[in-house]
Amino acid sequence: MKPVRILIVDDSALVRDFLAEILAPDKEIEVVGNAGNGFEALEKIAALKPDLVTMDIEMPEMNGMVAIEHIMGGENSLPILVVTSLDDSGTAYDAISRGALEVMPKPDMKQLNAESFAQRIKLLSKVKVVRHIRSGSYKNNNSKRRSPVWASPKIIAIASSTGGPGVLAWLFGGLEHSLDVPVVVAQHIARGFDTGLVKWLNRNSPNAHIKKGVPGETLKPGVIYLSPSYGHMEITPRNTIEVYPPGPADIYTPSCDRLLTSVARTHGQFSMAIVLTGMGNDGTAGAQAVKQSGGTTIAQDKATSVVYGMPRAAVESGCIDQVMSLNEIGRCLNVMAREGS
Repeated sequence: MKPVRILIVDDSALVRDFLAEILAPDKEIEVVGNAGNGFEALEKIAALKPDLVTMDIEMPEMNGMVAIEHIMGGENSLPILVVTSLDDSGTAYDAISRGALEVMPKPDMKQLNAESFAQRIKLLSKVKVVRHIRSGSYKNNNSKRRSPVWASPKIIAIASSTGGPGVLAWLFGGLEHSLDVPVVVAQHIARGFDTGLVKWLNRNSPNAHIKKGVPGETLKPGVIYLSPSYGHMEITPRNTIEVYPPGPADIYTPSCDRLLTSVARTHGQFSMAIVLTGMGNDGTAGAQAVKQSGGTTIAQDKATSVVYGMPRAAVESGCIDQVMSLNEIGRCLNVMAREGS
């Protein structure tokens, strides 16, 4: 098997060397070059044909945001992993709307998990970006198709991973009215980048109020609660939020399964689970719990998923009531919002 070819783009030579050094032991990865700004990146992408680019945001001459637009709008589109500092987390999610797949913090030499970083790169390099749809550009090809009608849920729980931030921005930004039920979201995210994601989602969602879940907080209608990145959010029988620290064996943080399962346990037939784009199978066990409790389950379809991993796993488990395009999911949410208003 040929190694995954990587181009590292960062204006700091120290960071470029450090990233190359921590990836060097993995024989399934080959760093084929590096660039100090967006102009150099575009030239080297054309010449070297890498499988994935790691991209910083703040760079001279041409910054990462502009470079991403050029890459995703040209003939040499490819997976882009934004690797930047927490200081840039607020603007980093703008890169998602321009075509980047995911955002990660620059590895800390004192708290480095090189194996996890390398594994993420290998997984993202396999994503076919020809299927990547930028936030706000989804097309409605099913205008005559009616959305299914269910008993109105009292809570909506969303599972989301790779490609999720852009999808969430599209769904929440497309709300015509505020929902009259709480929405809880488990989005796989690097630690510390949740604040930037919340700010970005609020900036792009005029009819939605998004916030990080706080332990002990009581759920309120019309509020969208994002699980904090430092642990697993669950809903208690008192309709409050609890956040539990991740264990050493946990693969995903925050856990979609734990959030959805807690919603099934507390709200039963009045719960709705939506499994969105992402790698792996997190969310399947949670969607099964919602289904078994009498609730409603939806999975995003393959055509509008950046990565059809989590939705496919849920569908193949047999627990999904409806497979929907992103446009259809958005229409369902707006039907509920209109009925609630």
